[in-house]
Amino acid sequence: MIARVPSHFQTEALKRCIYQDFGQEGHPTVAKSARECKQLLRHAFTVELGDDTPFNMDDITLVPGAGGCGQCPRNSSNEPALLADLGAGVCTNPSCHERKMQVAEDRLLDVARADGRVIEGEEAKALLMGGHSSVPKGHQPLSSTAYHEQSGGEWLYLTYAQGIARLAAAGQDVPLPIIVVNPGGPKGKLTVIPCLTDFRAGEVRAALVKLLPPDVASTPSAAARGDRAGDLFGSLDNPQGGDAGDEGEEAKPQGMTGAAVRAIRLAMFRRIRELPRTVDELRMMALRELDLGGEFGMAEEVFGWTAEIEIAENDPQGNRSDDVRKAKIAEMSANDLAALLVIVTMEFAPRDGMDTRSREVSLQRMAEGYGVDVQAVIAEADQTDNAGSAGGSGAQADAFEEAEA
Repeated sequence: MIARVPSHFQTEALKRCIYQDFGQEGHPTVAKSARECKQLLRHAFTVELGDDTPFNMDDITLVPGAGGCGQCPRNSSNEPALLADLGAGVCTNPSCHERKMQVAEDRLLDVARADGRVIEGEEAKALLMGGHSSVPKGHQPLSSTAYHEQSGGEWLYLTYAQGIARLAAAGQDVPLPIIVVNPGGPKGKLTVIPCLTDFRAGEVRAALVKLLPPDVASTPSAAARGDRAGDLFGSLDNPQGGDAGDEGEEAKPQGMTGAAVRAIRLAMFRRIRELPRTVDELRMMALRELDLGGEFGMAEEVFGWTAEIEIAENDPQGNRSDDVRKAKIAEMSANDLAALLVIVTMEFAPRDGMDTRSREVSLQRMAEGYGVDVQAVIAEADQTDNAGSAGGSGAQADAFEEAEA
């Protein structure tokens, strides 16, 4: 497993595959299980390739000497005997992938700067709340949802990037995106955020409503991929259509029987069960939940977002609470995203047909299942409530009971 990691990463890979048993004299090193190592190395030293790869994988000029990804021996598709367990389309040279991403990003910035479409420095920092937000104030990232409609029992989506490609393919004028450069990107690197002003985003949404009947409003890749870099860079690099437009015009299959639709879904869901979950999937689900509910209820208090959301709600320039929530989602780990979804599901799950006592018993059992000392919590809440602590935990407990009812 370690031998197929690039040589300059192998020492680091070995360190990650062992741990020290500090309970024993001399702190001997102990190897992790093969399963642990396999999962760890795949997460840390491989990158999935596909439609959402944010650069042209056939461009041999991105990194001199690296060649294109299609014929690269580090692409698992080209070494099935050695890399079969990774599946097709997996890059095992993440440093090369990162360099190609950086060159592609630099090229896009050069084009945008020539057109005066880049916001950076102090102006960008102000839009990004001092670098703490990933959603520029007064703007909509191209990765966010521009159009959604329910048709035939399914929700269909288009991002702004895909919406622009659709409008361009239909011969309509489309706005060129603005690039906000976040100086506080990961590991101190610049991060580009292609976006539209709120005004231009509104124009795009209105144009899509006129252009797209609900039955043809979605591309399968939009719902499957969610907010991906390929949508961002594809539209930015070629806003008038091209490959992005071709993808955007992908037609919904016609003439399927109900049995065929069910069979496709079942095959997809079985595949989902087989594959490991990704942070992108969890983030897509959290954004979808926000789209449906408009907020995350008590989860916002659990994660400590309440004060920041209240400030955003009272912003003189308009309610920006959704921007804060989206920025928080963008920064969350996989474990926190999963916890958020569990909390929201448990808080807002319907309890039709249950009387008050049944709801209380159900709540108590769930809490005890998570190791909560229910009696101690009740005693503390009652004591605080009896003390008349306005706005304290007693008020929160009452609000929770009302929500449960």
